[in-house]
Amino acid sequence: MKPVRTLASIMVATCLAGCAATRSTKSHREASRLAAERIHVPVAWDRGTPDDARVDERVEQLLAHELTVDGAVEIAMVRNPRLLATFEEIGIAQADLVQAGLIDNLHVGGGPRFPISGGAPGWEGDAAINLLQVVLVPLRRKVAKAGLRDATLAVAQGVLELDQAVRSAFYETIASERLLEFRRGIAELTEALTDLAGRQVDAGSDGTLTELERADRVAIEAGARMSWQQAEMDAIERREHLVRLLGVWGEDVDVELQETLPGLPEREPDLADLERVAIRRRFDLQSERARVDALVHAVKLARRVSFVDVQVGVIGEADPNDGPSLGPFFELELPIFDWGQAEVARAEASLRSVERRLQGMAIDARSEVRLARARMVTARRLVEFERDRVIPIRKRMVDLGQERYDAMLLGVYELVELKIDEYEAEAHFVEHLRDYWLARTELELAIAGRLAASAPTGADLPLASEDPTT
Repeated sequence: MKPVRTLASIMVATCLAGCAATRSTKSHREASRLAAERIHVPVAWDRGTPDDARVDERVEQLLAHELTVDGAVEIAMVRNPRLLATFEEIGIAQADLVQAGLIDNLHVGGGPRFPISGGAPGWEGDAAINLLQVVLVPLRRKVAKAGLRDATLAVAQGVLELDQAVRSAFYETIASERLLEFRRGIAELTEALTDLAGRQVDAGSDGTLTELERADRVAIEAGARMSWQQAEMDAIERREHLVRLLGVWGEDVDVELQETLPGLPEREPDLADLERVAIRRRFDLQSERARVDALVHAVKLARRVSFVDVQVGVIGEADPNDGPSLGPFFELELPIFDWGQAEVARAEASLRSVERRLQGMAIDARSEVRLARARMVTARRLVEFERDRVIPIRKRMVDLGQERYDAMLLGVYELVELKIDEYEAEAHFVEHLRDYWLARTELELAIAGRLAASAPTGADLPLASEDPTT
């Protein structure tokens, strides 16, 4: 017998189905709120409302001016196709939640009965409801609610990952275009030296350069040109990667970016407690905890599933000789051969697997924080050394070389080489500054939020625990 839906269950199910879209919107808003609190940038998606037009206007406004890193993130949050696709996972989870609260459709059965000995035919009919299916609805909804929470957190985590990817691509694009300028300048200087050497040979005044030195000049120029071409291709690749993350096309791919990388912050936050900050705030860990909660309920559900076919209902019979009759009946599927032991074992093993995975993710998260912190601190030291020591020395050497050249105490080759060394130092500075911001974005993703002027102190955090997940 199939279950029958009572009038009350039909009304409840209809109400739940009618509210599905509204609750899905609430879950979308919750995911947007969680992410926006961490990255301080609005997160939205197309919903077929007047708000969509305002979002389009905002994107056009950002693209019409020099784009900053925060502007790039803001565009990606409303235009990146993959992020918009992940928002639909919430709708799927919401549909699962609605389905978990529904009971199977009404089933009725019956038909005429023809006496073998002859006579007037009778009629028999029945209707039934699966009692334990109704009882288990609250438990199924708990499992589905945990799944919806998991999907909401997964979307919020996707927003953070996109934020980190966009900012990293933004910094890499700016750095690559800046490095391209230095490589072009170096190539042009080496080309000028090679041309000078050739003219000296043609003029018969090549006594200052041996044939080996002239060949070395040609080889240096070739290397500089190859570095220039490689830098140009790298700049194209970096910009295309950024464009894909932004989700723009057409004329918008030529968006104007700010010309230089941001400078170093005045100071770094206290990083001593960032491991515990990460464990407390990371969405991927919260999502895994939601999976644990869902599986706890799933284990409880699996332990009851063997008794799910308990049918209760009414049966009626119409006999022309005895008259109509109506009475209750029940059917019970006895779990003699399959009493659900395999499903219970599967659910329990899945629960243990997720618990172990959660512990491993927490250990990985702590390691990611330490590694990103070490990279950021190291890059900062290199930037400061280049900025405060190397570049000033190189600039001073060019000035001194110019003075000696003006006094005819230094040749043009040596002077140009000093300028090339200055370009190289400035290129290294850009590379180290880029590495600093890349490491900083990695650290911010590892702690699930932007780094402020100071991190939370120990008094704001939970006490240390032997459990890496807390």
